[in-house]
Amino acid sequence: MVLAISTPAYAEYAISDLLIVLDDDGRSHTVQHTVASGGPRVTLSLPGSIIPQEVLYFGQNRQQQQEQLNLNPRFIDVVNGSAFARYHHQYGESVQKTEPDEFTLTTQSIPNTLTTTQSSLTQSSITWVFPLEFDILSYTVTDPTDGRWVSANNTLTYHQLGSNAVTLSINYRNRSYDAHTIEPLCSDIGPPTDACAEDKDADGVPDYRDICITEPGVPSNQLGCESDKNMILSNIVFDTGRTYLDIAARNLLDRVAYAILQKDNTYYEIGAHTDNDGSAESNTTLSQKRADAVRHYLLLRGVNPNTLLATGYGEQYPIRDNASADGKRANRRIELMKITR
Repeated sequence: MVLAISTPAYAEYAISDLLIVLDDDGRSHTVQHTVASGGPRVTLSLPGSIIPQEVLYFGQNRQQQQEQLNLNPRFIDVVNGSAFARYHHQYGESVQKTEPDEFTLTTQSIPNTLTTTQSSLTQSSITWVFPLEFDILSYTVTDPTDGRWVSANNTLTYHQLGSNAVTLSINYRNRSYDAHTIEPLCSDIGPPTDACAEDKDADGVPDYRDICITEPGVPSNQLGCESDKNMILSNIVFDTGRTYLDIAARNLLDRVAYAILQKDNTYYEIGAHTDNDGSAESNTTLSQKRADAVRHYLLLRGVNPNTLLATGYGEQYPIRDNASADGKRANRRIELMKITR
């Protein structure tokens, strides 16, 4: 998944956006780290002997930076551009088991693998995506001048506000450790269950895995939508030229993953569409990257890769007039469609 980040309007900036998707052992995880620079040198050092699965550079110096990476794949330098790295890693002593099914993660709010030259980070965030069977029990109460937390279902994000790193602590639990002790949870924290989940549109599909939460009483398919075709994933909104999946998009894709995982041997196409800004060829390329980004996130959530097809349609099929900003925004969309094989 290629992440693009919004950059500040001022000239000098250094940005870090870290996404950590935990495996079901509570320690192993996939890291997706995006860094960007508008002047200062930003260096990302990969831990231990890690060799990244993928590194992408963006900006006018990307060819030179790629050549440097080939010489030393563990150090990623960015000046006036951005870079994206993905690798698999495991927490060591920073994760402690407090109970057979409970964990405590202690970490710094600014990754210690990241350094900047002649500047400090202007934006920094860390997002943890926990497995579906995990509950987030609690996390550090921090000074609001240092940063803020955003919690939604099984996703937890810390946005650094100041330049000084603080120590963060997260407590979480694997509910599947003993299936006989699992109780239905009706809580804003942790994944809900059908036994106590809301169904706002009364379509028989609980909201936490309803892809299309529509007006009450509207007939729907098993994914909560009116049709198996052209199911628009409305919370996935792209800025012009971008492929970044923000928190709202990730939360919706968590519901999509829940829904798809309930249906065995069902195949879907992820169709990405753009507005008509730029050339038709570049829009087709951009839409394919967006479709691939969505597919990759769903794979991280456990969806079978053999059941998902990603297709970029570019600007071929608008649903609104591209003459207005609202129309362009509507045309930059992701659609899910059930397909027969």
